[in-house]
Amino acid sequence: MKVAVVIPPWLHPTAPPLGPACLSAYLKAHEKHLDIRVFDLNIRYYQQAFQFCQMGKIGVSIYGWKPQKTAEAVKQAFEFLKKNRLSLVSTKKWHENATIFLSFENILNGFMAEMATRSLFNMEIPGTISGFLGWLTDEVIDFSPELCAISVSFDAQMPFAMAISRLIKEKTDAFICLGGARFGTSPQPQRLFEIGISLKVRGQKRHLEDIPFVDAIIPGEGEIPLLKLCRSLKQGDLRSVPGLVFRASNCVIYTTPPGPLDMNHLPVPDFSDLDPSAYMAPEPVLPFMTSRGCAWGKCTFCTHHKGYIRYRQMAIKEVVRKLKELKNAYNTRYFNFFDEMIPPGRLRRLSTGLLKEGREVFFSAYAKPVKAFDRALMSLSFKAGCRVMLWGVESGSQKVLDLMGKGTRVKDMEQALRASHEAGVRNLLFIMFGFPGEDTNDFNQTIDFLKRNKRYIDAISKGLFMLIEGCQVQKEPERFFIKKMKPVADNYSGAISYDFETTRGLDRQEVQKLYKKHLPFLEKLGISPRLGVYREHLLF
Repeated sequence: MKVAVVIPPWLHPTAPPLGPACLSAYLKAHEKHLDIRVFDLNIRYYQQAFQFCQMGKIGVSIYGWKPQKTAEAVKQAFEFLKKNRLSLVSTKKWHENATIFLSFENILNGFMAEMATRSLFNMEIPGTISGFLGWLTDEVIDFSPELCAISVSFDAQMPFAMAISRLIKEKTDAFICLGGARFGTSPQPQRLFEIGISLKVRGQKRHLEDIPFVDAIIPGEGEIPLLKLCRSLKQGDLRSVPGLVFRASNCVIYTTPPGPLDMNHLPVPDFSDLDPSAYMAPEPVLPFMTSRGCAWGKCTFCTHHKGYIRYRQMAIKEVVRKLKELKNAYNTRYFNFFDEMIPPGRLRRLSTGLLKEGREVFFSAYAKPVKAFDRALMSLSFKAGCRVMLWGVESGSQKVLDLMGKGTRVKDMEQALRASHEAGVRNLLFIMFGFPGEDTNDFNQTIDFLKRNKRYIDAISKGLFMLIEGCQVQKEPERFFIKKMKPVADNYSGAISYDFETTRGLDRQEVQKLYKKHLPFLEKLGISPRLGVYREHLLF
């Protein structure tokens, strides 16, 4: 059986995603008769877009430049960001190139998503664009898969995932299954089959009710369901596949999810079908997870951890062994640990384990800034190769932190940031404004927190609170001073987002006004605001 694992556009082209590599490795380890291939159509999409722009087939213009000048500048920016380490070039030069490329991404991806959506509704699109989408899927179609697993991490990929699924379905007999984090965090993934999907066309929402080109969905961890699906397709017995959503007669079936896999028994992620050197980073940066789920799991705004069956860890010796294997196989020293968060005790054990074997890697990690991340721990982690910590700070108001269920204290967060900085580790902060109940004083406390600690901040990823279906705030609105919620999502097959009114604190318009007022300051924090997007570059 031929199995294609497909990564659709668009994701920032700085590193390969982890999920498809984990699925490929697991299938190869447990079913020797499968012919498995991973197709990164996202990096292929960018490569072809560069060519189409340079040839004048797609006219993208930024800063009022003519399309040809834009194409040349974007290509140069990509090559600059790919070849130059942030530590070896001027910050101004790096920022200029990152800004050019991000501006190009915003325009290109918005336009191409619109074109992909129009194709789904059989609306007219330029022949060049139709050819572009067709070319994008040619490799997959030529492979003639019997099963095509399409990995979707974010909503932004949905127009492309849908268009790609239809093109593949039209030209092959493939059974098409969607999966990935985008469905794992959705409270009701079966809605894609029950009510279809809503997408924007020319700024207006249109509904695609019938989606015959998608056969099934795997929400959550995909290894066991995908393996069982490969074995069951020949018999057509989909009900025996755990954790599968599919249509049967006039109803939608959602089978019982499987139990959790032991992290220690997972094979090393398989990136062999990808070219790690093709991505926009000075050296390949590979994603890795030392745990699944969240060790805390109490943040009232979060649904990230819901894509995992439960929290569990990989033994440190297994982490060290697998990192070494990946380092040797793909000739890289750089890794992003995508654990939802690494507790301080685990970072200590991991650092000790890496040092015991001889430090040979550099890595970034996500964590909650608590008191235990002191100077001694951060110095130890730096010696072990830690170069970036991505901290879930969120707010500088203790009242708001308590409402969020963060389990952090403002004073402890400041100490953790200072300890990390003094140890030589870069700090990226996640900041959220507009949490329900936040008032002007709370907002200003966050700004003051950032001002007090700006010397310890290398980058921030900032934004406004979004109320997402499935989080604790949505489940208990009265507890968070919410009196009215109204769905505003364009895409009801995922997790619905809501507009809301509160009985206490700032309303949405007031939050946006304050955010706009302080945006010039926020944009000046750290090395460059673009590092909140191209985070891999902080490793360099």
